[in-house]
Amino acid sequence: MRVLGVDPASGKKGSACFGPSGNDDEADGALGVDLGVGPVKLAKRLGKFHGLVTWDAPLTGPADPESSELNEHDLTMREIESVWMKFTGWDGKRKKKRVPGVSVLPYSGLSHWVVTRRILGLPLVGEFDKTPSRELIFERPKKPGRYVVETHPTLALWIWQRRRFKDYKSKKVKAEMRRRRAHGLWTALLNQLNVGELYPAALATSSRSLRSMTDDELDARVGWLLGRLWLDGKAGVEMVGNERTGGFLLPVEGLKAEELKALRARGVAV
Repeated sequence: MRVLGVDPASGKKGSACFGPSGNDDEADGALGVDLGVGPVKLAKRLGKFHGLVTWDAPLTGPADPESSELNEHDLTMREIESVWMKFTGWDGKRKKKRVPGVSVLPYSGLSHWVVTRRILGLPLVGEFDKTPSRELIFERPKKPGRYVVETHPTLALWIWQRRRFKDYKSKKVKAEMRRRRAHGLWTALLNQLNVGELYPAALATSSRSLRSMTDDELDARVGWLLGRLWLDGKAGVEMVGNERTGGFLLPVEGLKAEELKALRARGVAV
């Protein structure tokens, strides 16, 4: 099954996509990046794409969208976000961010909301919602289809390479580092996971293109890699969470004991 990584954007800069070009299979080495993709073009591309789309934005909302009753934070924050905000968010005692440059925010406050709802019809938030354009899944698909799964590439990349992220000071520095060191981050990740030989097409990009890689492109690439590894059952990538708590693909082998404990305490399946 083919995989298309998407970093959606509601603004004028457009979305970033990384995956198969045309109808070619990934094994044929036909992987490419598409930047500045507007909502109309993105909707058309997804309409023609059969396979798994990895989406870097929230795809679930209330624990029970069809219920007439709501939990305390149903329309603002999901359980999975509350856990990761604890480990990466603001530290009130020290008055600084625990993991500078890695943001996990309540789903209701993200601008991705608009383009995600328009193109996918997700997340479902109430009884008046229509049928989504792709099937949202939390388990590996057993047959071909048109699927979508949520990812958080920045969080996954940090879990994979925590030591390399120690010098992140702010979002601005993060963006500058990614642009300047995109080739290093991307190739180092593939080498670390020892998957370069499995997915040679992921490396088949000119050095000039890699040097100019944007933050959005890197997120789309990491999203694609998460989906590819998940489908192939490699590198310990699994779905963390479910439809009620919210969930996205993460490298679970890199999670610490305290993180696993906190996730399970909030009912987030790992």
